[in-house]
Amino acid sequence: MHKPVSTSVMKSVFLRKGGETDKTRIVVNNLLRYKVPFELKENETIVIEYFESVNEWAVISNQKLVFSTLSGITNIPFSDLKWVVSDVIGKLSGVVTPKTEMRYLILKLQNGDKKLLTTEVGSPFWGIYNMLLFVAQNQNSHSSSQKNQ
Repeated sequence: MHKPVSTSVMKSVFLRKGGETDKTRIVVNNLLRYKVPFELKENETIVIEYFESVNEWAVISNQKLVFSTLSGITNIPFSDLKWVVSDVIGKLSGVVTPKTEMRYLILKLQNGDKKLLTTEVGSPFWGIYNMLLFVAQNQNSHSSSQKNQ
C-alpha cells in the first residue's frame, strides 16, 4: 500500500502553479460543497473539489482522484497513476486547444489505460495539472525505491 501524499504539499503546488475559483477550490475539514459519491478511507483527506455540473466534477484527496463525466464515474487510486499530460493536441478529447483554454488532462495509468479528466479552464487547470504531475512523480519514485530494496 502506498503512503498518502502530503496534503500541505499538494495544496502548495496547486496554489503556486494555479489557483482557486468558485468552481475549483481547496477543501477544508473534508467538507465538500456539493453532494457527490466520494467515500473517505482511513487517513484520507480531501484536497481539491471541482464542480461544473452533476455530470462533470472531480474530487482529489491525498490518496485518489474521483471524477465524473457523461460516461460515468472514474476512481483512480494514486498508486495506479503513472503520468499526467495535457491534451493539447486533442488526442483523447478530439479538440485542439490553445494553452489559455486548456481543460483536458490525459491520465496514464500503470496498466496502460488512459483516462480523460476535464477541469476548469485557466489557473485551476494549471494547478490541478501540476499537482497531479507531482503526485504521479512521487508515486513512481516511491514504487522505484521499493523495487530496489
